[in-house]
Amino acid sequence: MSFKYKSSRRGNARKIGPIIAILFTTLISVLLVWQRSQTSIGKFRNTVLNNPGTTSFLKQLVAGLLGALWVYVAGSVFNLTTRLRLEGDRTPTLQTLNVWVALGVQRIDFTLPVYYTVLTTIVLLAGHSIGALWAGAISPFPTTSDISWTGMSVPIFNENPPSMAAEFASQALGGYNDGEQNCLTDNGKSGFIPTCPVPGLQSLILSSASLATTWNNDSRKHAKNDNPVWTYVGRSYGVGSSQGLIDLTGLENEGAEVLAYNYSEPGYLTSSTCTNNGSGEFLLYDNQNTVSPEGSNLTINIFSAYGYLPNSDQPIGFPVLTTNLTGTEGLLTWAASGDNGQNMLSIAATDYYARYNSTICTITWTPTMFNVAVNFTNQTIYVEPQYSLPDATSFDSNEYLRTNTMASLGLLAQTSASMSYATLGQSLVNNWATYYEYTQFLLYGDGFNTNVSFTNNATVLFNSTDPLPALEDSIDAMIDDIIVGFGAAQLHWQFGGNGTGYAGLVGQFSAIRLGLDKYIFLTLAINIAILIIAIEEAIRTRNWHNISLFDYLDVKSVIVAASTAGTAVADEAHRIHKPGTIWEGDGVGKAAASIRVKVLKDDPDQERGPMIVLASDQKGEHDDGKTGLLV
Repeated sequence: MSFKYKSSRRGNARKIGPIIAILFTTLISVLLVWQRSQTSIGKFRNTVLNNPGTTSFLKQLVAGLLGALWVYVAGSVFNLTTRLRLEGDRTPTLQTLNVWVALGVQRIDFTLPVYYTVLTTIVLLAGHSIGALWAGAISPFPTTSDISWTGMSVPIFNENPPSMAAEFASQALGGYNDGEQNCLTDNGKSGFIPTCPVPGLQSLILSSASLATTWNNDSRKHAKNDNPVWTYVGRSYGVGSSQGLIDLTGLENEGAEVLAYNYSEPGYLTSSTCTNNGSGEFLLYDNQNTVSPEGSNLTINIFSAYGYLPNSDQPIGFPVLTTNLTGTEGLLTWAASGDNGQNMLSIAATDYYARYNSTICTITWTPTMFNVAVNFTNQTIYVEPQYSLPDATSFDSNEYLRTNTMASLGLLAQTSASMSYATLGQSLVNNWATYYEYTQFLLYGDGFNTNVSFTNNATVLFNSTDPLPALEDSIDAMIDDIIVGFGAAQLHWQFGGNGTGYAGLVGQFSAIRLGLDKYIFLTLAINIAILIIAIEEAIRTRNWHNISLFDYLDVKSVIVAASTAGTAVADEAHRIHKPGTIWEGDGVGKAAASIRVKVLKDDPDQERGPMIVLASDQKGEHDDGKTGLLV
């Protein structure tokens, strides 16, 4: 009987399969390199973070599959190449075949000599741990992502809608009583927001003035008056009023978590310069007039604060009432005006506060673009001047903001008067004391005892330190807070939608990305190395041309090939075994391991497949010392 020999389709698939597999894993690595800059901030991120167990399971599953493909490719190339080396005159020992099997299926074979056991152990550990590299390359890791969009409302003061009229009506000099009814307040989820910063926020503004200077020159930290959950670090410069009041809009990524953002906002860079040369014309006058309320022992002394500011055409005057006229007590008040394009403040003071008397301060207002940086993690706001603007046309073309802020600063002195406590004076003196501590810090550094208070030591404080630098800090702080108050009111009390603009945002979001760079590039390098080796072997062997169908990893192939040639190999094993005993299949036996065999190529003409024979059965003895090991 004759039969027609056909090449095995399965054999061809085993040659092509490893190449396809390594090309696939290499493609995955290339895609991972490409997506390194891709992040997710929305639904996918939330799904991953909210389902850590499922995410871990899928990650391990995918990493295991990709690692298994590496093992498959390496094992297949090794198997094909070693099978090809069985052709010709090579005569491997049974031990060599055993090493190949252990390497091919990745198992530890303790029947082998120690050095081969170590080798197979290393290969096994490498095969099992190689998937961990893929886990590092595909795991979702937390990161941040910067996204730009337009979605921040900022106040502008170019027009005069009802909301702005309500804010400014009460601030006109001499018009407080007429405008008081226009001052509305809202104490809701966004905070306490009055339409008029003065008198609505006057106590907070004076508190800010008393803490305007830091003793160690660190950035000042102070709460946002309308929403104390947020803290300014450094000066606010009157901008950043949107934070805590206005929700971000225009963001398309649903469920995105904002960590921080920054935007540009126009405003005024204000700076106070104060002098005291005794030329001030705004003074306190004792009217020598007292009032005693009926049924009370209280005596109220009536003073008049009256005079001209260098920039005003009309005198400013208002009464100052007090019950304290003895000891170290005294009076302090001021007047402020933004008339004739100038911005000035003049202080009148007596007794304890006499060093402030006749002080005149000039406040410069420079239109400036600011960068506002908001940090949601620690709920802070950082403001930095960016560059000067040619004018205030874009946000305060009619100078409503400037003139009314100066009017509010003057009104603050009138509404904060106390008959029994010099509220204005103590705010300034408290900051003066901190400034004195700052001068000592500059002299002595950290060795200065900051626990010592100089507020009540008038001799040390009043005779050793110039109060004007601290005064300038206090005025700047009050102006900043008044402007922020106007901005908050402009955003919150909207009538008709006027008085706001929109700023472009650059936001930093909580995000995830796939893989760490070191694992991504390492897996790519391994893929390329395996691909090069596989292709090189395929080219060198002409796609493993004329490879025998005998596969030492296939038990069926081994049994059939061994039995086809008869019992020669088994007889040899029994022959060289310990005399008087028979070989019982013990794999530890060294004698059997030394038997050399030869694989005869399948021969369709003889109607037989491949067979394993003793090396000495082929044309006489053949023992050239070749083992065929590829290790």
